[in-house]
Amino acid sequence: MTIPTDEHIGVSIHAYTPYRFTYDSVGESWNTAVFDDSCAAEINSLFDSLNNTFVSKGIPVIITEYGSVSKMIDKDWYISNTNEVAKWASNYISTAEKYGIPCVWWDNGYHDSGNELFGIFNRQELIWYEPEIVEAIINSLEN
Repeated sequence: MTIPTDEHIGVSIHAYTPYRFTYDSVGESWNTAVFDDSCAAEINSLFDSLNNTFVSKGIPVIITEYGSVSKMIDKDWYISNTNEVAKWASNYISTAEKYGIPCVWWDNGYHDSGNELFGIFNRQELIWYEPEIVEAIINSLEN
């Protein structure tokens, strides 16, 4: 990517990192519902790269789409990985904050059914579907 020399240039990206955690690819061996050190390393790598390529050169960056679907860990017992997504969100936002990169959660309105279940806010009832995730995001910004 060649960036023109212009003080009014900024970069907007979509970053669902790591993809194997943020999307639900049922049945794929690379799919994971657990946030671990390797997921954190991928997040660090993303933000290091954004910093080295843009931020450190005075080019502002905004992540206009990020998010993670909640996955069923045990479908027989309906156990979801919401707590894992909260850990992921906390790490993601804390890392973005370190570099001064604002992020906008992609809430497509789908939570229980539909395609790509990124919804965390119920627009009809004006309540959070996933208050644990929202709390993790807010707490990450307060630290």
